[in-house]
Amino acid sequence: MLAVRQAAGQEQVTTPPAGAVLGALTQLAVPLMVLVAGYLLWAGAHQPGGAFQAGALLAAAGVLLRLSGRLPALLPPGFGVRAGLLLGFAVFLAIALGVTTGGHELLAYPPQQAGGLILLIEASLTLSIALILVSLFVGAPSPPEHGEGSGE
Repeated sequence: MLAVRQAAGQEQVTTPPAGAVLGALTQLAVPLMVLVAGYLLWAGAHQPGGAFQAGALLAAAGVLLRLSGRLPALLPPGFGVRAGLLLGFAVFLAIALGVTTGGHELLAYPPQQAGGLILLIEASLTLSIALILVSLFVGAPSPPEHGEGSGE
């Protein structure tokens, strides 16, 4: 809903800050999105789905939280954010090197541990992908105001 204010004979159209509808949507949708992301991660072991799909859904939840003002700005990124960005790759690399030093071929997991190792890799990749996508949204410059930089 737009609010119209009159100041010194001129009308100004302003948009209100995030309201009750966005807050209610966030409160309802985010837990559901986290649950579905967990299902996609789990189901990715047996059918289409997996780390990227779950990470993208978690990132959408993060964007919704940011738009509603419940997620603080991640800029400048601190050590925790940077570590989270590298988490997926670091876990993948550590497990790959650990398996090869254990006498197996590269990415040939021991059969009794394969499911757990793959799930650990996928879960860490899910968190990294979500953090990368949310960081791209939060770190992007805001669009120019109307008339600013448009040659008018």
